[in-house]
Amino acid sequence: MKQNLYQILGVSEEASTEEIDARYKRLREKYENTPTEDAANALVLIREAKSTLDNPMSRTAYDASLRIPTGLVPAPTSARSAARLYVEVPTRIQPATYDEFDRPWVQRHRSSIVIFTLLAIAVFTAWSWRTDLDAKNRLERELVEAKAAQMAAESKIGQGRVANEAQLVGGLVANQSRALVNQDTANVRANEALDKRLQFERDAQERRYAHEQARLNSEREREAAQQRRAEPDRAEARAERRLEEIRRENRRLDEVLRSRNDTPLYRPHNASNF
Repeated sequence: MKQNLYQILGVSEEASTEEIDARYKRLREKYENTPTEDAANALVLIREAKSTLDNPMSRTAYDASLRIPTGLVPAPTSARSAARLYVEVPTRIQPATYDEFDRPWVQRHRSSIVIFTLLAIAVFTAWSWRTDLDAKNRLERELVEAKAAQMAAESKIGQGRVANEAQLVGGLVANQSRALVNQDTANVRANEALDKRLQFERDAQERRYAHEQARLNSEREREAAQQRRAEPDRAEARAERRLEEIRRENRRLDEVLRSRNDTPLYRPHNASNF
């Protein structure tokens, strides 16, 4: 027993064409993005339901078939199959008379020929429609499978790209680590060379300082020796300056006394010694 077309789309029997179209688009997007066999079958079912309910004539026939008790008339699935409901089949055959048998066979069975012709056309139309639908569904299923295979291939390509990028990043990190180690080694060697150079300059500075200190000490000693040699000369010069001061003082005192009584109060015994 086939499922109700309204239940397949998930709408009510009073739903409008816009509601059916909107519901069909949502279901199509849902199943097209799901690459599975169940999704492909569901996609085929909703397309059949959409093709039947989208046509007013086929929808009217389908709604009428839903009201007929189950088992008497099969529910149509399309506009072509719904046309069978409009074929009037005689329910009772009248008994033949002598005059009817006298008529030609075509005239006597004209209504039956028309009915069978219409039925043959309907069957052929339904068969061709079903064949086209099967081909279309098979093509859509193949497209879904191809899309799923494409998505799987793209996923594998993405995984390979991620692995390559991870390998590339690992190589770059290793190269940077080696470069940092080499740079650290070069910096250590440069620091050692700089320390040696600073130590050499410090030793040279200390040697220059010691040499300069020795030179200053020798100069101080030489100046001290010169001062010791010049000390007697300075003492004699001081004595001469003191004697000259005493003489000036005596002359001043003589002038003072002479101004008083023209007689000196004191005169040295030997003035020439002063």
